[in-house]
Amino acid sequence: MKVAVVGLGTEGKNAVKSLINYGYKVYASDMQKNMELDCNTAVDIDLGYHDFEKINSADAVVLSPSLWSSKIGEKIRSSKKFLSDILPDHKTVFTIGVTGTNGKTTTCFMIREILENAGFNVLVGGNAGGGFEGYTKLILESSKQKYDVLVVEVCDMTLDFCSYAFDFDLVVVTNMGQDHMDFHNSLENYKDSISKFIKEKTAILNEQDQILAQMGNYPSKTLFFGNGHRDLKLFGQYNLQNAAAAAKVAQFLEIPENNIDEALKNFEGVKGRSATLNISGCNFVVGKTDNSNATSAVLNELKFDVVMVGTPRGKEACRYDILKEVSEANPESVVLFPGLEDTTDIAFERLKKEGYNGDIKIIKDMPTILDFAIECSEKYQNIFIGGNGQNKLIEIQKALQRVSKDDIVIRNKKVLIIGAGNAGRPAAHLLNHLGNEVIISDIKEFEELPKKAKIKIKELMDKGVAVELGSHMNEHAMWADIVFISPSVPKKAAIREFIGECEENYEIDEINTKDIGRMINSLIKIPMIGIAGTDGKTTTTNMVNYTLSDKYDTLLFSSLQNSLVIEGLVDFVVENKMKSKDFAVFELPHGTIRMVDGLEICLGILTNLTPDHMDEFNSYEEYVKRNISIKDLLHKNGILIVNGDDPIISKLAPKFDQEVIYYGFDEPRDIVHDDMIYSHTLDVKYDILAEDIELKGLYGSEFTIKTGRIPTVICENCGKMCCNCDDFRRKYRESCTMRVKLKVPGMCNVENALAVFASDIILDFDLEDIKDKIESFQGVNGRFEKIDTVNEVNIFMDAAHNPEAMERLLEGMNVEGKLIITIDNPDTLTTRDKFKAGHALKKYVDVVIASAKNETTEQIDMDAALEVVEGAKGLETYTTKNIVDAIIKALEIADNGDTIIHIGPGVVNAYKQVKSDIIDGIIAYRKK
Repeated sequence: MKVAVVGLGTEGKNAVKSLINYGYKVYASDMQKNMELDCNTAVDIDLGYHDFEKINSADAVVLSPSLWSSKIGEKIRSSKKFLSDILPDHKTVFTIGVTGTNGKTTTCFMIREILENAGFNVLVGGNAGGGFEGYTKLILESSKQKYDVLVVEVCDMTLDFCSYAFDFDLVVVTNMGQDHMDFHNSLENYKDSISKFIKEKTAILNEQDQILAQMGNYPSKTLFFGNGHRDLKLFGQYNLQNAAAAAKVAQFLEIPENNIDEALKNFEGVKGRSATLNISGCNFVVGKTDNSNATSAVLNELKFDVVMVGTPRGKEACRYDILKEVSEANPESVVLFPGLEDTTDIAFERLKKEGYNGDIKIIKDMPTILDFAIECSEKYQNIFIGGNGQNKLIEIQKALQRVSKDDIVIRNKKVLIIGAGNAGRPAAHLLNHLGNEVIISDIKEFEELPKKAKIKIKELMDKGVAVELGSHMNEHAMWADIVFISPSVPKKAAIREFIGECEENYEIDEINTKDIGRMINSLIKIPMIGIAGTDGKTTTTNMVNYTLSDKYDTLLFSSLQNSLVIEGLVDFVVENKMKSKDFAVFELPHGTIRMVDGLEICLGILTNLTPDHMDEFNSYEEYVKRNISIKDLLHKNGILIVNGDDPIISKLAPKFDQEVIYYGFDEPRDIVHDDMIYSHTLDVKYDILAEDIELKGLYGSEFTIKTGRIPTVICENCGKMCCNCDDFRRKYRESCTMRVKLKVPGMCNVENALAVFASDIILDFDLEDIKDKIESFQGVNGRFEKIDTVNEVNIFMDAAHNPEAMERLLEGMNVEGKLIITIDNPDTLTTRDKFKAGHALKKYVDVVIASAKNETTEQIDMDAALEVVEGAKGLETYTTKNIVDAIIKALEIADNGDTIIHIGPGVVNAYKQVKSDIIDGIIAYRKK
């Protein structure tokens, strides 16, 4: 049979999908030319006109409800080819229609719950705008299978349409309010439509509604319901009314009262409708409230500290009235997000016009909405998330439900991982270990993957993970219960769009890095410290770990260990080593930090925020935002340690909600990037200072540490670290002064030592123990590491690879003879400012020898070497093809007492190779 679908609004599109799924041939048309129809099967479609020859030749016609009163609607009705005429089986079933402004969907599902528990075979559906699959689906399903009762949600804009399509034995009207006024034009017109709809039917009406209470004469028989006093799991007085309506239907059908009570008591609610959750002691109410009456019904129940509102379509003027209700509720903060359309700017102006003077935020992407909601749960008691955009509200609701559960670990599901990169692989490994059936796919072929990724992929395959490379299969998304999309997958990737459609049509949950992090966090349950920033991360991470090593058996992840944090933590879980370690310390580079979202650290350190990896970001501000996201990993009682001399950090840290500790020299710096000068303009109150610094060249330094009163992460009541006891009372350390002798040279290491001292004080370590550990620290591989001495010339290597790091390394470094720098190509996969690097070296050194080899890509780029020496113009400079030649040249020009330091990103990315090249250069020189 061929069916014509005339009009492709929400109902029309859903009709096309349903007809195809039931095996019908479809012709579809709409007067709009720019209409999109997503469908897996080819459909004969005309846009911009209706082909009446095709419509007349069809066996049946589905008409958009919006065209019901039009001439084409009259013509189709007169032809008796309307689908409900051709397939009339549904009209033989006892049919209940539920209409009204608010509460329709919940009431429909409550009716179904009661009737199914009483043994009835019930089909529920209808209004596609309300989240069902449309009226056509009900007609088709009723023609295939026998049901005892049909429950139809009837949109108030489709009353005439539904009166023709269905034979209602019973009608429920939940309430009447200000919605769809752009369709009805007035409440009086809406009343007339309802009056016509219920005329000569048996009707159940809300006696609490002023309009409906006066309409008892229209139906052939009228039953009224009130507020009801049922025992419900659901929030709000309005749900008591919905329950009363459902109960009245059940009473009409002579279902025993105890059966009604039991069914309503166990009713869990409807996806996307108001649900209550509790996170960190904060009450969340989440659900669609797309008109003023629905919004006021929720806001009148409780005083909300934060209200988050999904915005309506631009043309739906009446729905902006919800903002009046929000303004009158006067929450402390309002968040606007795109609900049905991105009309947040219109909503912002309307909110201001209504006189709201609180804090207004506009958040447009879903991860940030969720992060902000969870962040608010730490500070506020009641939060409401509603408004327009049912699909987005369902997504928010499901995500928060996962967070609110004590057990957030996913088990025994079918999981699809999109992207086999540094986020996807550990996600696949963890979820496979937890007993899930896992498929991981990547757009790259195996040969295109990096060497490390190839090894890991093979390991996953050996563990039973199915791997699909070279493409993403849509069928896998339809198969999955859970989908994880790696952050590196482009926002507009076709697979993302397809998964979005699947989430609407199937029971699929999408998880992200935060969910993976939370699972890991719940499984390992040991305290953690994270170190982020541009320079000094590796040394600080290893020095922190060294100072902890006497007290704790630590788990360490840093670039020295070549360990990706998230991959290492997953290995730790999978290998069941949780009982063998009692503290974790990890370095968080900018690429890693977004993959550990969801972990909970007791301490965070932010070393500095100088520009680096700029070609990976749209702006310096975006790079900064990525790095400061370490604050989002902190436990609610955790502490953030930051460099007070850094101009970017000093401006941002006062806005952080966490406890913040400042360390530094009280020598504020400026940062120059893209001809912009970022100045240190704030008056920072330093908690930990280094004073009276004596730099001893290659032999370290000596300085005095002075502190104020320092907060710890220890609870005075229970003595635990970052505890969750109901009465956390922070322990404090009194001010102190200490003279420290540091073995590792350079001002940069004085700075690193201050951050480490701060972390140890915050962990409540003994002062003398802290001093002993810091003073005995020998440094780390690749960070001012001594390689050899040749003819009284000392040779070192260091990982400084951007101008700011070079200045920190060399500042105050007094040596006996000449200071000779050999530098590998500053570029990696990131392109850096080579001229600026050479210019920075010019301030501190005597000779610069630039190697042309990019140690990451292994390509020779003489232009890069020339750019470095151009920046160092005025010094004695040389270029070489590689590090071996650079070291030979340095030794050839060196005199007794000179110092050679090799620097560059190769020390990080290719440590063993660079060190080997330096040694090979020394050997080659000695052989001459």
